[in-house]
Amino acid sequence: MRMLDNLTEHQRIIKRLGGIRKLSRLLGHRNASTVQGWFQRGQIPAAQMEKVLSAVSQVAA
Repeated sequence: MRMLDNLTEHQRIIKRLGGIRKLSRLLGHRNASTVQGWFQRGQIPAAQMEKVLSAVSQVAA
C-alpha cells in the first residue's frame, strides 16, 4: 500500500506541494501551524484554495 492511499485529496495536495512547511512558505505564512491544521483536518478551507492553486503554479514552474 502506498503512503498517499489513505490521505484525503487535500492532504495529497499538501504532500505533493512539498509538505506542510514548504506550502506554508509558498503561501507566505510565518509558521506552519495553519497548514498543519489543514492537513490534520484533511481539508483546505475554500477561502484559501485560490492561494493554494497559485502555489501549485509556482511549484510547477
